[in-house]
Amino acid sequence: MQEMQLQLIFQLCKNDLFEVIRGKRYITCSQSMWVKDIAAVLKEYYQDKQPQLQINTKELTHEEFVEKAQSLPIHKETLRMSGQYFIMDNTQSLRDLGMQYIQAYHTLIETSDEIIKSCF
Repeated sequence: MQEMQLQLIFQLCKNDLFEVIRGKRYITCSQSMWVKDIAAVLKEYYQDKQPQLQINTKELTHEEFVEKAQSLPIHKETLRMSGQYFIMDNTQSLRDLGMQYIQAYHTLIETSDEIIKSCF
């Protein structure tokens, strides 16, 4: 009986949530970062913890970037967005969906730690 009550409550909540989000689109991201920013965070974090890791933070010249970007299937879009930082408003996802974002720094460290554990 208790399981049926929980299922009913879940269904009601789900229906209410569906009414709130119907027809809306949400940004589910807390910030944007470029590869150079990610590399800088990882290099700083791992320089003492795992000095054997070689994290390249060299910034490419425009010409080098263009050359490397052309090997990507979406190179035109990549080049168009190059160097831009995007400001996103995720207020609706916080309010309507109750999202709680993990800071990008923590996500990067946790993800890279898991990759290192599984690869080495």
